[in-house]
Amino acid sequence: MQTNSRSSRLVKVIVIIIMIFAAVSITFMWWTYPRSTLSFPVTFTIGAANQEKVFDVPAFDNSVQVQVKINNGASVWQASILSSNGTTIWSHQKAQGEQTIYSSDYFALASGSYTFTFATLGAGSLDAQINIQAKGGFW
Repeated sequence: MQTNSRSSRLVKVIVIIIMIFAAVSITFMWWTYPRSTLSFPVTFTIGAANQEKVFDVPAFDNSVQVQVKINNGASVWQASILSSNGTTIWSHQKAQGEQTIYSSDYFALASGSYTFTFATLGAGSLDAQINIQAKGGFW
């Protein structure tokens, strides 16, 4: 009888350990799942212009992706991410037009506060949507 009691206790302990491990894993996956940290529309008329936005990369997230979706117009644009001390961490320049999407690869960016700058460099007008996604280590 005692061996059944011990084996049933052992099974209960194993099940509890598995449930705790599953709960921690699911919580970590949920916490680090890719999510939008900055999303805003940009509308520039003819001529050079820029727009700056501050965004935060949440704790447990360690990489970001920049996406530029052109809704209308065409222009040469430049986007950059600056650290709090003004150092350029990421920068990209592209000529892009009518209903196209640029997506960067995910690149390493520690949690913290950053400044995103988007500027047109050409003579064209532009109507775009900017989205920055952050994700954690699991994904």
